[in-house]
Amino acid sequence: MQSPSDAIFCRHLSLQYALDSLRNGKGKVNLIKHYSSVESIQQHVPLVRDAEFRALLRHPPAGSRVIASKDFGFALDIFFCRMMANNVSHMSAILYIDNHTLSVRLRIKQSVYGQLNYVVSVYDPNDTNVAVRDTHRTARGFLSLDKFISSGPDAQTWADRYVRNCAIAILPLLPVGVPGAIFAGIASRMPFAPIHPSAMLLIMATGQTQQLITLFKQLPILPEKEIIEIITAQNSVGTPALFLAMMNGHTDNVKIFMQEIQSLVDNHIIHEDNLVKLLQTKSANETPGLYISMLYGFDEIIDIFLNALTTPIAQELLNKKLVMSILAMKIHDGEPGLYAAMENNHPLCVTRFLSKINGIAFKYKLSKANIMDLLKGATAQGTPALYIAMSKGNEDVVLSYISTLGAFAKKHSFSQHQLFTLLAAKNHDNMSAVHIAIHHKHYKTVETYYAAINAISQSLNFSADEIKTYL
Repeated sequence: MQSPSDAIFCRHLSLQYALDSLRNGKGKVNLIKHYSSVESIQQHVPLVRDAEFRALLRHPPAGSRVIASKDFGFALDIFFCRMMANNVSHMSAILYIDNHTLSVRLRIKQSVYGQLNYVVSVYDPNDTNVAVRDTHRTARGFLSLDKFISSGPDAQTWADRYVRNCAIAILPLLPVGVPGAIFAGIASRMPFAPIHPSAMLLIMATGQTQQLITLFKQLPILPEKEIIEIITAQNSVGTPALFLAMMNGHTDNVKIFMQEIQSLVDNHIIHEDNLVKLLQTKSANETPGLYISMLYGFDEIIDIFLNALTTPIAQELLNKKLVMSILAMKIHDGEPGLYAAMENNHPLCVTRFLSKINGIAFKYKLSKANIMDLLKGATAQGTPALYIAMSKGNEDVVLSYISTLGAFAKKHSFSQHQLFTLLAAKNHDNMSAVHIAIHHKHYKTVETYYAAINAISQSLNFSADEIKTYL
């Protein structure tokens, strides 16, 4: 039986198809052999494709672009021209649409009579072992993407909703040895993305920064309702555009997005309530965008997002309860973002987060109890963030956490009891963080733990030896 982590999704199949095409000298893919049954797919598609696909979204290859689906043929012409100019006979691309992915292979064939034929095959994982193929004698013979969608009623219904009049993202892949530099400057020849929610979604998901700037320049001319539809764009499973950028590590896009939204509010183009809602960005399963960035270690995004709170806080748009909720970054089961960062050993995320909330806590006059809750970063079961970091031997994040606590203790006048209670970091069974680290033989982490405690105790004139009474 497959576990959810072993499940094969469209992103795995589309990437596998693209790679199969690249590895075949003629760009061909044996769909019958490898894609015609559950068993053949499981044997052919390795689990590593998931990490590879996520890496593709985080670092889109040269030539990646978001366009209108109706301009698909125009984009194919540009790719074919670059292929011809660089003597490349075939290439592949991932087509990212809403929450679904297709794969396309481009091939230039020469007949026995010397006639060139341009061949395009589009593979939809929902059809498993079928690819829609079209051939023309000119690279400009292809039209919109919907011409490549399966004629089945389900596929056509999907196309009506997410393809026709919508945006698509193209992520081109080249055979081994062919440099991505052949697509240098291709963006200037590609058509503009449509002014549409689907464009915002894909631009943010794939990190197309220049396209994001262009899209925002066009928004002020639209009615407020349309602007709001674009900036709050979600895919079909309820994942917002901003969340996708935070999940995929697109730092520049997050920065520009937050700056432009603030500008739209400052210029009275949209109501300030829209900014407040975006600051609470969550996926459909209630995972905050800040949490996902803490989980994956995107420290610069943490910094940018928390900086974006500065103006709304100064303008008193956010009440204390809302600020506490944003900073806690809790997912549906109560796990906070600080816990996720420390469990996965992201010291820069922890340092940036704690440094930012220090100032926010002072501004809102948060009680010591509120501050202690944020710093503890405990799960619903009562396991503190420091406890999980010690249990895993995450030495770097333990050091960054304890070192940053010193600034809190000084600014908010923590007593020795309050500080050492945080540092003991006991779980629901009353086991301390240092004891679980010793149990797992993380002796170097234990050394780091005590050395860091000695350092901040000296700076605060506390007795470091007394920490033992709290363990």
